[in-house]
Amino acid sequence: MAGSSRSPLYAEVRYRCKAAVELSGASDRVGSAFGGVLRDMVCNEIPKAFKDHRPYAVCSFAGGWTYVALWSVDSPGWIALLGCLVVTVGLRALALWRNWQLPAWRA
Repeated sequence: MAGSSRSPLYAEVRYRCKAAVELSGASDRVGSAFGGVLRDMVCNEIPKAFKDHRPYAVCSFAGGWTYVALWSVDSPGWIALLGCLVVTVGLRALALWRNWQLPAWRA
């Protein structure tokens, strides 16, 4: 069992799990950004994600890739999750505090 982490089967499982984590992270970012859009549309309002130009998805994207990066270097799951949380919430709080906005669409 000590050498099982070096076996080809382990490498294949690790590769497939990494792909699943990356796909899961991408779907989480899409879900977090467009869940709020759907909420505002159901309430018959212009979605806040489209009108205030604040970086919702950018913060989520950075946090998701932080999780993938920490997970891919074999850090424990709770550390990867904590890193993701710190980056996502930290960037979002910094964006609100500093009033960061993404460039607006040209009319």
